[in-house]
Amino acid sequence: MPTSSPSIVAQVVQAIVDRIDQVKTANGYPRDIKRIFYDKLPMGLELQPHEMAAVLVIDEGARLKHDKLRLDIDQTLRLQLILERDEKDEAIYELFRSIIKTLFANSPGAERIDGFRGIHPSITQLVFLDYQTDLHMIDSNRIATMRLSVQYRTKLFDL
Repeated sequence: MPTSSPSIVAQVVQAIVDRIDQVKTANGYPRDIKRIFYDKLPMGLELQPHEMAAVLVIDEGARLKHDKLRLDIDQTLRLQLILERDEKDEAIYELFRSIIKTLFANSPGAERIDGFRGIHPSITQLVFLDYQTDLHMIDSNRIATMRLSVQYRTKLFDL
């Protein structure tokens, strides 16, 4: 019986998760992302201080453009950043900056351009859409979000 490989959607999102997981002080970034969640998302209040900064990767869906047996996919991912409640706004902005640097340059110093092309060979474009801060509640963790558009091309049967 033939074995099937993971869908292109699963491959692309996992590749994004793997790249974000490189945000570590050992790789030259100013702070560590200690936990990344994709398949199993915890409630923000369930996280312990030693698990933060954490990122929840949430698939917001995709727009598909069909061309015979090929699909052009524009998938939106929301990255929910969770920090300890005592963190300042500057920590959130620093984390935004680190994630953008790792995704677009694959480098904490952002010495290169178009680093996103090395994330997965099917990705044709990665677009930073927006961010929102101050989603924290009283006596809770600090929460912010950023949204990305991941555009990629695949065969219809690889979806």
